[in-house]
Amino acid sequence: MAPVGTLLELENLVAGYGGCPVVHGVSLCVEPGQVWGVLGPNGCGKTTLLRSVLDAGVRMGGRIVVQGTDVDVMGRRGLARALAHVPQDVPEGVGFRVDDVVGQGRYAHLRRWGGGSPDDGDRIVRAMEQTDVGTLRHRQFSTLSSGQQRRVMLARALCQEAPVLLLDEPTSNLDVEHAVQFVRLVQGLAASGHGVVMSCHDLMVAAGVCTHVLWLQNGRVLDQGPVDQMLHSRQIQEALGVSSSVCREGNRVWWSLDVGS
Repeated sequence: MAPVGTLLELENLVAGYGGCPVVHGVSLCVEPGQVWGVLGPNGCGKTTLLRSVLDAGVRMGGRIVVQGTDVDVMGRRGLARALAHVPQDVPEGVGFRVDDVVGQGRYAHLRRWGGGSPDDGDRIVRAMEQTDVGTLRHRQFSTLSSGQQRRVMLARALCQEAPVLLLDEPTSNLDVEHAVQFVRLVQGLAASGHGVVMSCHDLMVAAGVCTHVLWLQNGRVLDQGPVDQMLHSRQIQEALGVSSSVCREGNRVWWSLDVGS
């Protein structure tokens, strides 16, 4: 059944480390079918923003609500059933095969006394097929390339079957073929009613997959709204400090950056 109602709400979120805030007063509302791209320069707080949704130790203020429930009362298992996260830093996974890593996504659905579902195996296979890692299933995770590892982590997130996915630089280290595959995969998830929040540096990927964009600068919201209103020369200049020309032709968007002489 497709998710219904608001999936994720951030209300005046403040987050950081060691008592020092990195993210200041961010508010965001994710509805079914929306793909939010969190854009901005290095160090602006993109990773901290995503991490704070799952890690109470990073949150310093504000409120996070997932499908009408405050995250602080959901518990780890309930939160894992609602939110799937692909971190920017891929864990080493020493000693685990690829299918074992992907299967970790089913832990949130284990029954208290009866173990897993008979369908878990099929879900694991399907997630590996969606991310093109099926042929790697018997390989040791630690022996894979960084791009292959990222695809395995995405498969693990898909296995959670959560209505919301939090993806931190998901196309980092992916080749062109698998970056395109990722875009199509996320478009399919959105079409089925899921919500996605992803940090991204690649404006072409953002234009291809995002329905909405939130620009961060120094941990604060610079601008946010529908993607066709957010990827213009003005926002790029303000957020990234570079001059550009934006060209549009139907659904195609590309940029010409002024790199000087």
